[in-house]
Amino acid sequence: MVLKGRVSLAIAFILCGVVALAQWPSVAQAAPLSLYDAWQMGLNNDPAFRAAMHEAAAGQEFDDIGRSTLLPQVQFSYSGGRNVSDITREAGPRSETTKERYRSHSAQVVLKQPVINWEYWARYRQGKARTEESEATFESRKQDLALRVAEAYIEVLLAGDTIALAQAQKAALLEQRTVNQQYFEHGEGQRTDIAETEARYQLVVARELEALDRLAIARKHLEGIIGTDLASTPTLFGLSASYRPQLPSPAEREYWVNLALSANWSLRAMRQTVNVAQEEVEKARSGHMPRVDVVASYGSNKSETVNTLNTKYDSAYVGLQVSVPIFSGGGVSASVRQTSAEFRKASAQMDGLRTGIIEEVRKQYDLTLSGIAKVQAYERAVQAADVLILSTQKGMEAGMRVNLDLLNAQEERFQAMRDLAQAKYETITSRLRLFYFAGRLADQDIREISQWFSGARVQSTIPAVARKKR
Repeated sequence: MVLKGRVSLAIAFILCGVVALAQWPSVAQAAPLSLYDAWQMGLNNDPAFRAAMHEAAAGQEFDDIGRSTLLPQVQFSYSGGRNVSDITREAGPRSETTKERYRSHSAQVVLKQPVINWEYWARYRQGKARTEESEATFESRKQDLALRVAEAYIEVLLAGDTIALAQAQKAALLEQRTVNQQYFEHGEGQRTDIAETEARYQLVVARELEALDRLAIARKHLEGIIGTDLASTPTLFGLSASYRPQLPSPAEREYWVNLALSANWSLRAMRQTVNVAQEEVEKARSGHMPRVDVVASYGSNKSETVNTLNTKYDSAYVGLQVSVPIFSGGGVSASVRQTSAEFRKASAQMDGLRTGIIEEVRKQYDLTLSGIAKVQAYERAVQAADVLILSTQKGMEAGMRVNLDLLNAQEERFQAMRDLAQAKYETITSRLRLFYFAGRLADQDIREISQWFSGARVQSTIPAVARKKR
């Protein structure tokens, strides 16, 4: 009977560890939410991304605004009024005053076309740079959203896996406690064994409650990004059992570094920020430059003044208007020095950003590689832990091992399983971050990685039973 109890314990323990991850809990009937679907929801609902879309739309106008200064400027003006004038005429020793009442009007159309204007050309180049900066910033925000969605999705999965492992470990400990109780009732065990198992069980209960809290936080985080209450889709697709971490392609680290230097969207935006600062210097320098404009005008006037009473005349004018700055109190030179300092500041910030991106690319590449090795090591650790449990059970039957040894072996197995799950998720996250810093985290990459999450359903909401226990 004792041997039968131990064999059933081993079988139950192994099955709990394997089946719990695949079926915790499996009662939800709604279709699971895939990573790609979550990404699409984020594109439509994430507040930060929606703000980035409007910001990008506003940024598109900088190009047209800058170009407008180089195009002809046409202005129409009109004035009309009722006039009352007292006119005094001297006639020898006498003077005569008459009152004139008349209407007057004046209309004019003026066309002005800049020919030489250093400031306007700088504004034009600056507008183009700001538009390109806006576009690069938007792409960076889009890739940042993809990374945030994936990380939040993985946070929910990791919390769900941790709860499933805790429940499997609780089931194994309950079985172990039953065996301890049977031993004690038959005079073959000690009350200490029951107490040890009970203490370990309560520790796992505490871990489960902690994991439930992490699940609630992770779920709210994901809901905030995708703008959807997960109560309508209470399960997510878990990581496929056949998933194996992959090396990034190409596998050379310097390839990813060079790609990031040319394709990282934050760095692209910063380059345009530097260009904007440089054009600001040119705008300041334009205060020393002459300006030449072609001016054409046409006007119609009637009774414009009392001297032209009841007189109408039309006039047309075409000519060049030249203005040469001579002295502005030193303000132009001060502006040049100020904007030059701002330009050097932006250049230094870009150098710092470039250095940080290179460090991040190398870090995420190394983490991806080490993550692959960690996953393989933890898989071997789980296999070794299974063997250790069986050998510990046999040792207990032979009187060479005690209950605490079995509890420790079980703890090692579940710890290895937790570490294995976390290592897999961390490897995926490192890969996503590598793509992000390299500037190539596209829709296709999210779709591909989403296919890795095609395993059993993972609960994304706290079960009612767990809520009652809390």
